[in-house]
Amino acid sequence: MVVAVDKAPLVAEKSGSIIETVHPVQLSWRDISYTVQEKKKGKGKGGANAVAPVDMEQGAGETVLLNGVAVKTDGGKGNSKMHDKRILQSITGHAEPGSFTAILGASGSGKTSLLSVLADRLLYSKGATVTGELLLNGSPAPSDYRNRCAFVQQIEVFYPHSTVAETVEMAARMRLGRKMTKDAKRAVAHEVIQQLGLAKAVDTRVGDGGRIKGISGGEMKRVGIACELVSSPSLLMLDEPTSGLDSNAALNVVRSLKKLGTTGRNVIASIHQPGSAIFAEFDNVVVLAEGRLMYFGPATNCMHHFNQIGYSCPQNFNPADYMLMITSLDYGSTDSENESRLALDKIQIHATDKAPTMNSCSDAGPGPAIENQTSFGEQFSLLYSRIFRDAIRNTSALAIKFAQGIVTTILMVFLYADLRGGKVVPIIQANVSALLFFITITGLFGPLFGTIQAFAPEVSIVIRERMNNLYSVGPYYLAKLAVAIPVELAPLLLQNSLTFWLLGFTHSPARYARFLCFTCGMALASVGIGFVLAVAAGGNAQAASASVGPIALIFLLLGGFYINTSTIPIWISWISKLEYVRFVYEGLAINEFNGGVLVVKDSGTTHDGLCKLNVPEAICSNGTTVLANLFNNGESRTNEEWEAVMWWNFVFILISIFVFWVLGYFVLLSKGPKYLKLAAK
Repeated sequence: MVVAVDKAPLVAEKSGSIIETVHPVQLSWRDISYTVQEKKKGKGKGGANAVAPVDMEQGAGETVLLNGVAVKTDGGKGNSKMHDKRILQSITGHAEPGSFTAILGASGSGKTSLLSVLADRLLYSKGATVTGELLLNGSPAPSDYRNRCAFVQQIEVFYPHSTVAETVEMAARMRLGRKMTKDAKRAVAHEVIQQLGLAKAVDTRVGDGGRIKGISGGEMKRVGIACELVSSPSLLMLDEPTSGLDSNAALNVVRSLKKLGTTGRNVIASIHQPGSAIFAEFDNVVVLAEGRLMYFGPATNCMHHFNQIGYSCPQNFNPADYMLMITSLDYGSTDSENESRLALDKIQIHATDKAPTMNSCSDAGPGPAIENQTSFGEQFSLLYSRIFRDAIRNTSALAIKFAQGIVTTILMVFLYADLRGGKVVPIIQANVSALLFFITITGLFGPLFGTIQAFAPEVSIVIRERMNNLYSVGPYYLAKLAVAIPVELAPLLLQNSLTFWLLGFTHSPARYARFLCFTCGMALASVGIGFVLAVAAGGNAQAASASVGPIALIFLLLGGFYINTSTIPIWISWISKLEYVRFVYEGLAINEFNGGVLVVKDSGTTHDGLCKLNVPEAICSNGTTVLANLFNNGESRTNEEWEAVMWWNFVFILISIFVFWVLGYFVLLSKGPKYLKLAAK
């Protein structure tokens, strides 16, 4: 039965609210089926044992019933490695504006899958298919449907050092159009904070629920809802918003959702094991089991419905628990499993007996899409402010970086205090070369691990915000680089400046400037690699850090310290000509040795900065000779030639920085969510 309703926008509950009206959106879904491919269990000897759940209407081959489930044999061949697994099977229903619809079911019943399909956010999986039809106010969902519904994930992640107000204001400024002033956007954010009962936590840092203390789990769920609500969506979907919360916090979240429903919004949420108080807040419920629809109708009628088909809920028993109990399979034995499957078949036949009346909204239209209209420059400005604020407030991480730099400098000063105190030139050369290489690898590992540890936790935040079309990758990446560069360079500049002037290097302003150019170039290239590894690992800091080992091993072995690069076999020497560690170490060595001498102290063997004639090289050696032995297999070059090599090395370092930074951008761009498209049956 279809009933016509008024097409006028529904007015929000709060009079004079900045978010004044909500366009009524009715969502209906028909015959939603979702199938994935998975590896076949067992070796498969053919015959009736080589089976897999399939669509009764799809494919060739013999279709049989096994324990009440439609399966397809492999034709007796037994050599198919994959089979189709049905996650959802012909699910039909609808949700009205101004209502709160809950999707219930045991673990693995398909709750999250159905919600993801309804939100058009079902992630792509190779071989997976999703079919059916989504209707918005009676018309097929438009191509930009994903931008018309707000979606709150089960696990929300935020910048831990931002406050509740800053987090919600950020969402408001990103989501609301350019025509609205900054003050108006801030007013919207604070109104939403008030509506969701977050006023007392407005100046509290969000935290991460673990190491960084912040708001409670229930408040964090409501912050996630608030970030979506600032755009005043007509359709709001939430994946298990009560999971991980105590009963009181879960009830507060559900009551907030119920209140949003009364403002005219269409609220749909998957709920895991709701208590009786939470169940009483639902308007309609969708109950799933094994991917099949077991009940769709008003929450107040569900127990009467099940009583009519032979399942009477005991007195004082939680209705939700009872429904989950009778719609779950019992794997205790083969007989009990078969019996429970037969019970599911019986329940499924009557699933829509109490289906609520679907109102007619065909003339209302789909309503406006949620458009994020901020410019590139405004996105960069907002993202830079947030990233910079989070980095500055993470005082412990900053303190550790500077402490490490100072401690490392002190150790180097104590260890290399008599840097040129050797009795022969080879000892002096070994000491200076070792110090230069240590400085090089400090610039490799410090920024590399620092970037991974700082950026990896943000990857999941970026992916979530990109899923909601909050901003583009470009402004975020530039903002992140703009913050990461000074954060990683500052302690390194302090460390290397102290090291250069406190130890026995050849001191001059020009050599100091070149020294900083090469060490900073090393750090910037390492930052780029850190970005690539953190994103490629999907935000897993441990996996990204573990991948540093093999890369660093190649860099170090071919970096010019452990082997003269001119003697590396030709089949592998091309790597040393591409990796930037070699360019940095070689550049630092040329900067130190070129135009100077290595001489034993108090030997009196130099004149006008050069070694006297006929002085043994073990006592005094010109810088060009040292460089020839280190990098050119003993073949001599002039000072000018070595200086040209040094600057070419610096050019290669700049190219490496550019390549790694661009590569990081494209890896991040490729990590954007990919969704399955809903296909009509």
